[in-house]
Amino acid sequence: MAGLLGGCKFIQRKGKQIGHNDTEEIIAVYYTALDAHDYRTVNAVRSRRALAQDLFVNMFDDEALFNQQGDATITQWIENIKSAKLLNVTQVKGNHYPPVYAAEVNFQFVNPDLPTIPEGTTQQFVVVNKEIEELGWRIEEFNTAP
Repeated sequence: MAGLLGGCKFIQRKGKQIGHNDTEEIIAVYYTALDAHDYRTVNAVRSRRALAQDLFVNMFDDEALFNQQGDATITQWIENIKSAKLLNVTQVKGNHYPPVYAAEVNFQFVNPDLPTIPEGTTQQFVVVNKEIEELGWRIEEFNTAP
């Protein structure tokens, strides 16, 4: 439990540091942290809604109330990433709210057969949101289309 509380405190501190970044900077921070296998920063730039959703997605134990700490984040697959280089970020044109950005990323994996993301250059659509004005922008979700 102490590890979980320490992680929450880190996310709060890191969140305040990055809270003033614009949307494209938040996306860049995410992919830089992903490339560095920095789980804590990856989660610090994600929205609280996205983090809470991870507690109940893809549960492996049918008798558990929620995913355990190691299974409760999308970062469990980070260990399979050799590199994640952000090549370009552009806002998707249109009347999207919350805003949607197209991120062109080059992924290289330790085992390319494991992920659902194709290895090499791929495009991810990143939805950002301000859940709480004082905390600034956070990554809400990733999609394959805007």
